[in-house]
Order: sequence, then structure tokens, then C-alpha cells
Amino acid sequence: DALPVVMAQTPAGYGAIPAGPGGGASMATNPAFAPDADGSDETFVIFFRRLGLKPEADPYRLDVAKFLLVALVVAGNLMHPFAAMGSKLACALHNFMAMFTFPAFVLIGGYVSAELTQRRRRAVVAYLLIPYVLLQSAYVGAYVLLYWRPSPRDHPGGKERAGGQLTYDWTPQGDWGPLSLAMPFGDLWYLLALVQFIMWRPFAMEMKHTVLVHMLLGCCVGYTTIGRFLTLHRTVTHLPFFLLGHTLRRHGMFFPPAASFPGRAIAAAALLVAAGGCFVAVYGFGHRSSAVWEMDSSYHTVWGAAYKWGGVIQAFAYVATTVVTAAFFALLPPAAAVYVQQQKQGGAGAGAAGSKPGKGGGGGGGDGG
Repeated sequence: DALPVVMAQTPAGYGAIPAGPGGGASMATNPAFAPDADGSDETFVIFFRRLGLKPEADPYRLDVAKFLLVALVVAGNLMHPFAAMGSKLACALHNFMAMFTFPAFVLIGGYVSAELTQRRRRAVVAYLLIPYVLLQSAYVGAYVLLYWRPSPRDHPGGKERAGGQLTYDWTPQGDWGPLSLAMPFGDLWYLLALVQFIMWRPFAMEMKHTVLVHMLLGCCVGYTTIGRFLTLHRTVTHLPFFLLGHTLRRHGMFFPPAASFPGRAIAAAALLVAAGGCFVAVYGFGHRSSAVWEMDSSYHTVWGAAYKWGGVIQAFAYVATTVVTAAFFALLPPAAAVYVQQQKQGGAGAGAAGSKPGKGGGGGGGDGG
């Protein structure tokens, strides 16, 4: 028999786990989750409900998703240097991970985003802006010591370690721009982008068909030279995912776990096709860069002479990323099922250890659940 699952109550606030549609009065009274009064987003609701999207009844499933996505981001960061050194396997795997990890994470961020109260505004400063300033300053100091001071050790290729910024295979990357708080290092771009997502969301939700409008902006920003300054380029290209997540929450929808074998088979096939496409692009056509999925550089930088087609390629990237992200969530099991399975294993282990049934004896595992 399945053991009872007790979900702990999480206090409301910025970053709190959402109670899920119908899970409390907070969503009904929060204007950030109120559907449009004029019914302008009715087409959006009908379209996604026909795709099978349902209310997210298991808020802890989002925690499972965030854990897996963070693990994949870390794995991708470890593979990136090897991909830059020429490893085809690392390059293919990094392309596949970059296709959906951050878009899925941004989508979850939009799903849990709520009205900017005074408390949440202070939280944005305390938990996003201040950590960014501290970590960025630490990175700047570390890289000045490592790569701007003269070094007696030469580069393996015969070059001295000259001025540079983030490096792969000890080769300074010249396209990271000058050292400053306006050019985020590594994954610190997400902190700045999240601040901009949160601040722009109330204005974006005033627009009709806001997700499509911001997808169009994301396709156009690649023709500019904004680049990594204040991570504006990446903010614009990832904003549609944030707004999609928030719009789904407003209408009580999310990507549900596949409930049938055919559904799980289709989701697994979508992931396999995406991974296979990455391997074919790397091994068959010599593709090396994952910039098309990271969405952080101008089309001229990524595609060179073919930059005119950048907007079309970006539109394809949006479609492919959304499909792969939906497949990822479809294969993500409910957190309650994982929790119950762990409790079953714990109970079996306690029984094997020799616990005797009796007054409280056989209920040791149940008490723990």
C-alpha cells in the first residue's frame, strides 16, 4: 500500500513554492495571476489546453525540475571547455543541454513570478542584485590576478598569457569585452536577466499576444550589436520563455507528466531526435558552436556572412527549444511518486533490520513518512 504523503506548508513570499491552481486563495486574489478581462488571451488558452496542458497539482514537481536543470547546467559548464578544445562528443552533448536547460529554468521562473510587493522588491535587491555585485567583483579580481599580470609560464602554443578574460584551454577569449560590472561572467548573466524579467513582466503582460510579440523581438535583437552588455541580448531572447511560464500560471496550466506509455514514448522520442540532431550537426556537418541555443550573440558573430538568415534560425530555435522543454517536463515524474517510493524503501529497510511489529513497532516507517 502506498504510504501517505504529507506536503509541508511553505510560507508565501518571493520565491515561495506555488500552491498550484486551486491550492489557495493567494492566486485568486493576486492581480499578477488574473486573466485578461477582455478575453484577448482566449486563443492562447484554447491552443494550449488542446495540447493537453493541465493545472500543476504537484508544486514540488517544480523543485525536482529545478534540481535536475541545475545539475545539467553544471554538467554543461564542465563540458564547455572540452568542446572548445575540439571534443566532438562534448560539443554535441553541450549543444543538447543548452537547447532546453536555461529556457526551462526561465520558464519556471516566470511560472512562480508574482506581483512585486514591497517585500518582493527588497528580495530582488537582497537575493539577486547584491549577490551579483559581490560575485562579479570577486570574478573580476580573480581574473585580473590570473590573466592580466605578467606570467613566466608560456602558453602551450607558444604565446604568452596576455590580457584576456574567461579562458578555454588557457586561451583568452577576446569577445567578453572589458572587465566591469556591466559584463557578467559565466552564468551570472542569469541574476541580471532575472531582475530584468521581473521588472518588465508587469508591462509585458499589458500587451496582447505578449509571448508572440517578444518572440519577434527575440528574433530581431540578433541583428543588433548589444552583445553581453548588461546581458541585454540574452534577456530579450529568453524573455518569451519567462512570459510563457507566467501566462501558463495565470490560466492554471503547466506541462503535465505524461500519464500513458504512448505519451512518454513521444516525449522520449522528441528528446532522442533533438540529441540525434546535435550529434549529426557536430559529426556530419562540423558544427561546433552552441551559440544558437545560448542566444547570447549577434547573428553576424554566430553565422558570419549568413547573418541575414539569423532571424529565421532564431524562430526555429524557439520552436525546437519549446518542444524539447515540453518533452523534458512530460518525462518528469510527480514529486509525490518519488517521495512515496523512497518511503517504501525506507520502510522495507527498517523491517529487514529486525523491527518487531507491536505497539509502535511496525509503524516506525509510517511515522517517518
